[in-house]
Amino acid sequence: MGAFTITRTAEHLLFGDGDEHLRLPSSQDGWFAAAVRRARNIDSDFPYVWPHDLRHTAASLAVSAGANVKAVQRILAHASAAMTLDAYADPFDDDLDYVAQALSRARDSQRTSSATTGRLASLWLCSSSPSRCSMCR
Repeated sequence: MGAFTITRTAEHLLFGDGDEHLRLPSSQDGWFAAAVRRARNIDSDFPYVWPHDLRHTAASLAVSAGANVKAVQRILAHASAAMTLDAYADPFDDDLDYVAQALSRARDSQRTSSATTGRLASLWLCSSSPSRCSMCR
């Protein structure tokens, strides 16, 4: 990129001819719309997809994959991480399975390690008998 910018000054735009802004692609006949049309011609059940939908998909997948929510917030220019989580933290089916597996591993670890006591044990008591759980009383 360094060689590309040698001929440009701070007043020049980085993309295009350097003097005029690039025009936005046409939403009706641009490459993305053409790709969606081709996909719909092959499979009539293929949904209408807009470029903005890809933003939602990328954010949802990033949150689901465990990306730092503050980083996703910054990429999306959201005002707060809470806003990002409210919009994109709906659990995928796999996420629910992952939580169940993590809790099972924690329970198994609890059973095999007598050194692990306290809150985790209380949580498991809660699932079997809320009246025995100190946090639910």
